[in-house]
Amino acid sequence: MKMGRWLILALSMLLLLGACSGEEEGSTEENKPTNEEWSTYSNSRFGFTVDYPAAWELGKESDNGDGVQITHGDEVTVLAYASLFNEEMAPDLSQSEPTTLDNDRDANLFVTKDNNTTNLQVVFILDDRIQYNLDITASTAYYETNRDQVDRMIASLDFFEGTEG
Repeated sequence: MKMGRWLILALSMLLLLGACSGEEEGSTEENKPTNEEWSTYSNSRFGFTVDYPAAWELGKESDNGDGVQITHGDEVTVLAYASLFNEEMAPDLSQSEPTTLDNDRDANLFVTKDNNTTNLQVVFILDDRIQYNLDITASTAYYETNRDQVDRMIASLDFFEGTEG
């Protein structure tokens, strides 16, 4: 009889240890959507594209054709636009961090946080002719939880021959 109790006790301990050693439900990367659908915005005037989650809302292109606003509810606003490069109006790039785009080009990234908002500005200047910008404003909580999504959008910025190029 003692052997039976020890066996039950040992099996119970093994089950308890197995249950405790697993990660908490909902805390693994596996629970994040990995196959989220993405769409691409393409700007023919300045010749650039940027990918964004398909569930986000693509606004109407600006009247002058320089870009568009992409939003995700009240959590994220993205301005994707370009302009002819003007050195006098260019941002001070020495205050930026380098970031490499998927096309292996280096862009400049500015990151600021204020209250509950994170602001990111990506600047890429092509041949001193065209300045491409992604201005992203996100709640800090959203950005911290979905940074990989925002980083993917930034990295997707790409260029082709537009009508201004």
